[in-house]
Parts: sequence; structure tokens; C-alpha cells
Amino acid sequence: MERPVSKLPSFFICCKTTGPITAALDWLEILIVEFRAEAIIMLMGGINVEKILVKTGLSEKELLEKAYEIAFQGEKKYWGCSQSIMLPFIELLGLNAEVLKGLTGMAGGIASTTEGPCGAYIAGILCLGYFFGRDYNSLENKQLIERPKEMILDFRNKFVEHYGSCICKEIHQNIFGRTFDLNCEEGWEEFETAGAHDDKCTGVVGKAAMWVMDILIDAAKNVPKEE
Repeated sequence: MERPVSKLPSFFICCKTTGPITAALDWLEILIVEFRAEAIIMLMGGINVEKILVKTGLSEKELLEKAYEIAFQGEKKYWGCSQSIMLPFIELLGLNAEVLKGLTGMAGGIASTTEGPCGAYIAGILCLGYFFGRDYNSLENKQLIERPKEMILDFRNKFVEHYGSCICKEIHQNIFGRTFDLNCEEGWEEFETAGAHDDKCTGVVGKAAMWVMDILIDAAKNVPKEE
């Protein structure tokens, strides 16, 4: 974990310049600020999301637009909603690209059955878990399972509010007015003809990426600025 660089001066040096009582109060105030900063970074899975966002050199609005556009174009060009949503976080925030392999079969409601959750929904949860989840070295701390819960529920609520569901075929019913059998040639052709990779599933993936980015930005705002 990257720890904040300490600005804490020697207590004994403070005593010589300001007196013991004033020095003690000043020293304690700085200590509290530093403890709070490190505690929040620890809360965020040891990843300082704020610094990652700042390194992009983009404004909040630009980050949201980029997240949408990269994910939208990824789905349009490469297909695979569960992988395409991750592209902006790989390209902009340095998320480990190896996660893409594990997400391959999640597209189309898991193996294109449309019966399971939308692949972009599953991958969005994975992305939030990557930045905020419990890691291997923290398995003993059972409380950390709860750490990303509110963010994931926020993400889920955005899906439900916008599409009425997180389930692939129910989202299809919402955006196409019908469902498809994606595991047969005829069903897939109908899916494509209906605009799946023009503006339908591409739009779902773009919005999902934008929602995840928005949640990350909101979380980063809770990290105290260094003075």
C-alpha cells in the first residue's frame, strides 16, 4: 500500500520553538489528519483512487465521457459486454488487463444464454471489487467483505432504474422490445439486425462504464487533500 508521506515534525523540535503545550496540540492535530488520510486509503483497498484519477489529467466530466466512449466503441468493435466495459478502466486507470480473460464467458447473460445477469453488470461489480474489495492478504478480516457493498448496490440500482432489471434477457426486452436466442444462428442474426452492436448493447455497456467511473470519482472525493 502506498502510504502518505509523513509531514509530522519531531515533537521535541516543536517544544523548542512553540512550547510544550502548543507543540503537543499542533503535533496531535497533524497526527489525526494523517491517520484519517491513511485510514481512508486502507478503506479503499490500499489503492489511492484519487491519485489514479488525477494522473489521467482529465476532468470529472471528461472521465465520464471517456468511460462511455471507450466502452461503447469496444463493444461495437470487439463484442463481449463483459470485457468491453473494462476497457476504459484498463486504459485510463491501469486496471490489470488479465481480468479480461476471466470475464470472457460472462457476456450475453453468461455464455450467451441471456438467462443470467448482463455481462457488463457482472464486470462492473468486478471492477468495483478490484479497487475496493478484500485482497488475499486480508482474508482474515471478515468485515472487509462489506467494504464495497454500498457502491455495488448503487451500481445495481442504476441498472434497475434505467433498464428495469440486471438480467440480460429482461434488459433486451427493455431496449429491443423482445428477447433473442443468442445460441442459435437465426437468433444471433436477428440480434445483430436489431442493432445490438450499433446502439443497443453498445449503449448499455457505455452507460455501465460511466456509472462505475462515477462511483469511483465519488469515492475519491472522500479522500482528504494533502495540505
